[in-house]
Amino acid sequence: MAMSQSVSAEDLTALANKINDTTKIPVRSIAVASL
Repeated sequence: MAMSQSVSAEDLTALANKINDTTKIPVRSIAVASL
């Protein structure tokens, strides 16, 4: 895992968490499955 990818993953996780809280959709599960 590259440093850039790590930062992107962190940002994506935060964004997904926000979307999950807003849309109430298991976005984190999808993100984890993507990993």
